[in-house]
Amino acid sequence: MTEKQSWVDKYRPESFAEIQGNNAALDRIRSWAEEWEPGDQGQLLVGPPGTGKTTTAYVVSDVLEMPLNQIN
Repeated sequence: MTEKQSWVDKYRPESFAEIQGNNAALDRIRSWAEEWEPGDQGQLLVGPPGTGKTTTAYVVSDVLEMPLNQIN
């Protein structure tokens, strides 16, 4: 960890097992990620701030072993 790393980044969940809440949605996203192949349709994560969209995207990126491109 670098000195400038934020608390959020330092303690961000790194697997689906570490993400808490909305288990039904997480199960659907996990299933999609495990079955995804190049060329398949992506997913759009929508919700209010602080609900775990970015963290979920990081975990999916790791599961798919693909780089994460974030656009704000």
